[in-house]
Amino acid sequence: MTAFQLEFGLFEDNPQSRLPTVLSAFATPKKIAFTTVPIRSAFDKGRYEYLTSEACFRVLSREEASRSDDADSSGSSAEDSGISLADPVKVNDKADKPIILFPFTPDDSFAVAEDATRFVSEVLLRPTNSKPIAWFHVPIYGNQPPATPSKFPSRTVALPEEARSAYFYWHRAMVQTRYSSYLSLALELHATEDTVARDRWLSEPVSCIIIPISLFAAPVPLPARLSVFHRATIHSLLQWNQCKIMVRLDEAVTAAHLEACLDHLRREFSKDLPYVPKRRHLSPTMQPLYYNLCQSEYSGFEEDLVKYDQYEKAVGAALGHLRVTRKPIASAGDPAGTIEEEKFIVAVLGCGRGPLVSSVLKAAASIQAKVKVFALDKNPETQAILKEKLVTVWKDAEVELIYADMRGWRPAILLDIIVSELLGSFADDECSPECLEEPEKLLKPDEISIPTSYSNYLEPVSSTRMYRELRARSFDSRQQMRVFGWYRTPCLKLAAEEKRVLTFFQGPPGKDVKVTLRETLVDFVAVTDGVLHGFAGSFTADLYGGFTLSTVQGKETPGLFSWGVIFFPLLEPVRVLAGDQIQLEFRRCGDLFRIWYEWRLRSPRSSPMHNVDGDALEFPLYFSD
Repeated sequence: MTAFQLEFGLFEDNPQSRLPTVLSAFATPKKIAFTTVPIRSAFDKGRYEYLTSEACFRVLSREEASRSDDADSSGSSAEDSGISLADPVKVNDKADKPIILFPFTPDDSFAVAEDATRFVSEVLLRPTNSKPIAWFHVPIYGNQPPATPSKFPSRTVALPEEARSAYFYWHRAMVQTRYSSYLSLALELHATEDTVARDRWLSEPVSCIIIPISLFAAPVPLPARLSVFHRATIHSLLQWNQCKIMVRLDEAVTAAHLEACLDHLRREFSKDLPYVPKRRHLSPTMQPLYYNLCQSEYSGFEEDLVKYDQYEKAVGAALGHLRVTRKPIASAGDPAGTIEEEKFIVAVLGCGRGPLVSSVLKAAASIQAKVKVFALDKNPETQAILKEKLVTVWKDAEVELIYADMRGWRPAILLDIIVSELLGSFADDECSPECLEEPEKLLKPDEISIPTSYSNYLEPVSSTRMYRELRARSFDSRQQMRVFGWYRTPCLKLAAEEKRVLTFFQGPPGKDVKVTLRETLVDFVAVTDGVLHGFAGSFTADLYGGFTLSTVQGKETPGLFSWGVIFFPLLEPVRVLAGDQIQLEFRRCGDLFRIWYEWRLRSPRSSPMHNVDGDALEFPLYFSD
């Protein structure tokens, strides 16, 4: 993991700033990495013609704050803050990027969204080397009446509908600015401890956590510290965001109490954090039929020991079943009538670098069954490693290497068991049904294919982080409809559970009917208000004998990490309210050369069909030349 330097600062919205007075009393002034200086004067329309909000802050470095303090001990005006939005190049000549903070004004949210749009179009799109950053100040519980007149209310008990108002206030700005990556959240915490309301913000891009100083326990008789709930909230936000932390001052703050609070924050949060800067949360889906996997990808798969342990147990159960159901074979020419144990023929299709072959051999050894294993793979990258294992790891076993496409392989004998691991994040998205259609004809009647079946699941989700990353990767609306793999970053789940979409059965011919088109309607009921950005896809696979693999939330195989989740985005996000019916039309289409998915929302609002005829993303059935 990569650690980053966590920054702590101070925040206040009082025009009569007390920051210089408080800071001057610090025993160790260098403890503040940055601070904020309020702009007391309203924007001059000639100079700030494209930004009409009256409250705007710039986060200053400590050195800049010191220079500002020397100039004016009572605070700073727009002039001596060095903020000149009309000339952003000048702003960034000798300073870090200025940060513009939009106040929380839910009664005038459309006007603030318009300001943000002008800010994005007229400030951020200018050809400068360094651009300002914009934060939207949003209290975590929404529009509470403040204890004192303030543009940033945060002190009173919240109601659920108020939390939703803050959430939709933020999303109105996102929609208005077309999900600009230059905008993010400055999220202010609250004394109320509500896990459900908190979790809806974990899928949003948070750049700053504002902590009211009233949340800290009084320094006497106990040391200043946050509650367990608030510490967990901050840790969760820091795990997925590279945040600054700001302490919001009140009128009664003293230098000693403030210093104790900052010491607590530094001890608690200045540790190595599991956040990787600039990490991408979406990844292209794998298409092993279209290109050969590289050695690093195989190495990553082979670290998932849980998967191979489950396969080993399933193969052992299958071999045990066959040995019980098969009639013993009398040894030819043996007058004593001894019984010869049957040798089972097992084919491992798509064996990669051989971990599944090793699992089969371990399973056979555990029940003392004789097996002959065909290890088949088409990737030339694996041949050298497989040959080496043949004379080392597998030297005492009967293993035959086959370098071919499984769809054209024709062995001289019929098979007892087929073992394959052709599962993608959505079960069938690596074309497992098409790949195994021909090999399954090589099975003896009523024999076993592992996995025996697999199903994919979908659920409606909201995640500004993922949707914005998707838009950043897309050149046009067609590209935006591509399906991506998704690492398990937090998202707001809009339904109570995932719903099964399609199920595929494997085995000898006749167990499943292969069809080109499969389509279904999937119905959900929203359990919370939110913005629907798309659908998360996962899968379960029944291997054999009750042994399974699953990425479905709540049914996950413990320790399994080979697969993430797949994300089916909507071209335009849709606002949903608790109790709304969400209906998705979903299709799996295919022809002789490829498969693809099509989907469209039918309720609560109809959307166009996405990925028609595989226009944005298809899964080829043949290798790319």
